[in-house]
Amino acid sequence: MSDKRDENIGKRFNPMISSEERESLEQGAIEDFKAFESIWDNSSKFTPPTGKTADERWSKLEPALDEDPVVIPINRSGSFLKAAGFIAAAISLFALLYILKPSEVVFDQVIVAQMGERIEYVLPDRSIAVLNAGSEISYSSENWANERRVKMVGEVYFEVEKSSAPFIAKIGEASVEVLGTSFNVKSRNEQIEVACKTGKVAVKNEVGSVMLVKGFATNINSGSSPVEPFEVGIESIGGWASGQYQFTDTPLHHVFEELERQYQIEIQTQLDLTTKNFTGSVSLNNLKQSLTVITLSAGIQYEIQDKAVTLF
Repeated sequence: MSDKRDENIGKRFNPMISSEERESLEQGAIEDFKAFESIWDNSSKFTPPTGKTADERWSKLEPALDEDPVVIPINRSGSFLKAAGFIAAAISLFALLYILKPSEVVFDQVIVAQMGERIEYVLPDRSIAVLNAGSEISYSSENWANERRVKMVGEVYFEVEKSSAPFIAKIGEASVEVLGTSFNVKSRNEQIEVACKTGKVAVKNEVGSVMLVKGFATNINSGSSPVEPFEVGIESIGGWASGQYQFTDTPLHHVFEELERQYQIEIQTQLDLTTKNFTGSVSLNNLKQSLTVITLSAGIQYEIQDKAVTLF
C-alpha cells in the first residue's frame, strides 16, 4: 500500500498531469500531500548566494550550515519518510550544484566600427585590436584578469601581449587561441579566414583544429573543419589596418562588397561580376584610385555620383 502511495505522490508533483488527475490523487491522502507541498513550496524560497567564484559563494553559504535546523515533526511510515528524504536531498543537491557551478561571464565591453570607419582599440592587457569597417568585438572587463577572451564579428587584426594566460578570439563556432602573437581574423560570406603574422596560432571548431605559424593561413566553411594551412604573403596579413587591402584571386563581387563597406557607398551594376576574380592591392583611403585599379583589371568602367557608384 505504501509503494502505491509513494507512486501517487510522485504523480501529484508531475507538472504534466491535468487538474482533474491532481484533485483525484489528493483526495485519498490529503495530509501526505500537505506535508510534501510544504517542502516543495519552501524550496522555491531558496535564494542562492551571489559571488564571482565558487569559493565566494560557498563562503556566504557556510555560516548558515552551522545554524540549528528547523525540525518539523511528522508521523509517517518508513516509505513516506524515504520519499520525503529523497525530495529534500534532491533540493539540497540542486542548491549545491547551483552554488558551485561557474558563473556566466558577461561581455560588458562592446566596441563597434561602423561602415566607413576603422578603429584601433587597446585591451586591458595592452593587446591591440584593430577593427575593420562593419566589425565588432566584446569582452568581460571583470573577468579579463582570469581569461583573455574576446568575441568578434567581421574582421579584426590583433597584436597580443605575451602572457601565461591564453588569449582567445571567438568568432561564430570557431576560436583562435594564442599566448602572444599577431594575427588577422576575417568572417565574410559564411567563411572564416585566420592568418598568422607572428608566433603561433591554434584555430579550432567542433569539427577539427589546425596550428598556424608565421605566414600561414586557414579557412573555415560552415560545418567543416579548418582546411590545411596554406602560405600567404606576410605583408598582406592585416595590411588593411594601415590602409592597404590585399585581395588574392577574390571574386569581383566580393571585392566591390568590401569597397562598399570601407567607403560607405552603394555600388550598382547590371554586369555579371561572379565570373571574374581580382588579385591586387588597393588603397582604403582613396576611392577613385581603388576603383580605377580594380575596373582597369576587370575591363569595365565606373561612374561616381555622391555616394553611388555605377559599373558598366
